Amino acid sequence: MIIDPIALLAVTALLEARIWQLMANPALDPLVSSKFTPAELIDMTNANEVAASGSSLEATLQHWQDGRAIKASDWIQEIYAEVTGFAEEQGFKCFLTPLQNILATGNTAQQWLREYALAQNSREVIVRSIEQMRQQEIELADKACESVS
Repeated sequence: MIIDPIALLAVTALLEARIWQLMANPALDPLVSSKFTPAELIDMTNANEVAASGSSLEATLQHWQDGRAIKASDWIQEIYAEVTGFAEEQGFKCFLTPLQNILATGNTAQQWLREYALAQNSREVIVRSIEQMRQQEIELADKACESVS
């Protein structure tokens, strides 16, 4: 889970860069170059989604190319390294930068779970998070609207 609009933009930029990479190298399509059948790929995708929904960036996933186990954050880091050049060519490399922070500190849900583990008070975590989100939205609105004024 990610609520920060800048972080969401970074994830979107990663996906866009991956599409540019795929267009340049169609062999990256799992249906073209995976050793697995389409049915096996669907099963693998479903299992990966379940693992990621439970453990997020810490989830152990199965890679579509060879079936090896890989931690979600490590896989994202690999893709990040592969697509950075494509993002640079298209002029949006800077939008990828927040991904490094997400990989280092975790996404919103992971941060909340860490805070809960320390505080053991879900109400405190929720109230603090709401305030942080509100402040973040105010700052973003100020930055986004200052060029319009």
